[in-house]
Amino acid sequence: ATAELEHALGILARETWETENHKDGEVKEMCEIYMQKGCSKEDALTTLSIMSKYKDLFIEHMLVMEHGILPPDADDKWQPLKQGVVCFLAFAAFGMIPLAGFIV
Repeated sequence: ATAELEHALGILARETWETENHKDGEVKEMCEIYMQKGCSKEDALTTLSIMSKYKDLFIEHMLVMEHGILPPDADDKWQPLKQGVVCFLAFAAFGMIPLAGFIV
């Protein structure tokens, strides 16, 4: 889970840089994705030109549409540890069920 978070943060940083430095290229790139999904070029350009005015919204939308990942929550650095603890507790609890017959 830590690697997944780091990967998502890396993609977020790259897309943020690309949006700040090459906004038109990113809009055209997203326009191609929209056209593959069935939008006309004019509608896609209109939608994306409006959406690109809102930087954070546009970047999060790019992460979902272009890369297929949800925007990372960088504030929750403990999430991988929480997931590990829950997984271990579930394994320990349900792993005891087959042994319960021998213990009782």
